[in-house]
Amino acid sequence: MRAARPYDRQPGEPRRAFSAFSVFLLVPERQRSTDRAYTIFRLTRETGKEPGEIPHPLKEATKCWKTWKREWNWDARAAAHDAEIAEQMRLANVDAILGMNKRHADIALAIQGKVIEKLNALTPRDISASALGALFEAATKIERLARGEPTEILSLPRERALEIFALVAQSIARHVTDKQAVLAIANDMRGLLGESGAAA
Repeated sequence: MRAARPYDRQPGEPRRAFSAFSVFLLVPERQRSTDRAYTIFRLTRETGKEPGEIPHPLKEATKCWKTWKREWNWDARAAAHDAEIAEQMRLANVDAILGMNKRHADIALAIQGKVIEKLNALTPRDISASALGALFEAATKIERLARGEPTEILSLPRERALEIFALVAQSIARHVTDKQAVLAIANDMRGLLGESGAAA
């Protein structure tokens, strides 16, 4: 059998005392008071429905209600209830954010796929290396944001960047017969790396 939570009816707690506490628990945290809860209780009993507006001044809680509040620790029990509701809302919000991020990541991956598919159909003269980088970078940044990763990646050491440049340039040269196109792409890549001067 599940142990009673602080805001459940406690062992030995009179039924009337717990009913009064239940009304106290329904009052919003920042407005919660014994007098406000008692006023709601009285108006509900008199009209048969929960009041839309609470009249002022509030009705003073009876001595019995005040005794129940003290003896059955209403404040601490209500605080435990508020904390659990807040935690449930936090978890629900986390689930919603995770779902949103997954949808955004899926969209970003789809964009990357479309960009790659389009790029595969282009020749080097159709688009510059800088444009290629910009298209792919946009989709990659969206994906990283959606996955909660930093959008800025630490720069490579200059020597390593130049090594990569040389390898990519060699790969392009093997597949492209138009020397001017190779030179144009190489110069674009040098510009991306901050290297001045044209490719030899």
